[in-house]
Amino acid sequence: MLPESPRWLISKGRYKEAETIIRKIAKVNKVKIPENIVGEDSVEKPIKVSVLKMFTIPKLLMRTLIIYFNWYVYM
Repeated sequence: MLPESPRWLISKGRYKEAETIIRKIAKVNKVKIPENIVGEDSVEKPIKVSVLKMFTIPKLLMRTLIIYFNWYVYM
């Protein structure tokens, strides 16, 4: 079976498993990697944005209103 994606494992906080898979990949590719390749500092924190943000951009606002109108007319 295929191993899970290291990126997914890191996003779930499973750093040891991700590092094991990365090391296997590096061994197959004959590449040397640093000792601490994976850690909590290698994960970017997601930026939370409100749904209301889409109403502040004129182009996105217009597209959203058109879609809402089409949905209303269709129903």
